[in-house]
Amino acid sequence: MVSIAGAVVSPGEYPIAPGETLYSILERAGGLSQVAFAEGAILIKTSAKKREQEQIRKLVATIQRNEISRNRTRENEDNLPTTNLSYEPRRID
Repeated sequence: MVSIAGAVVSPGEYPIAPGETLYSILERAGGLSQVAFAEGAILIKTSAKKREQEQIRKLVATIQRNEISRNRTRENEDNLPTTNLSYEPRRID
């Protein structure tokens, strides 16, 4: 479904078929009214916006998990015992 509002002859909800154009839907809505300003039209794709928001949410969660994992790895490396190895060259006769 698509919602057509504003300066059209018959605003309302219209079913949309795959491959259909905005122009054909506007024709079904009776076209633009005489006072319409076509260049000022705004198309808002709410389903695309929802998908984009979900992708952003997943990306943020992945980044947060990676950062937590990286911090834990650093903490574990900091807690490893260190061995003091020294080397003194000696002359062999």
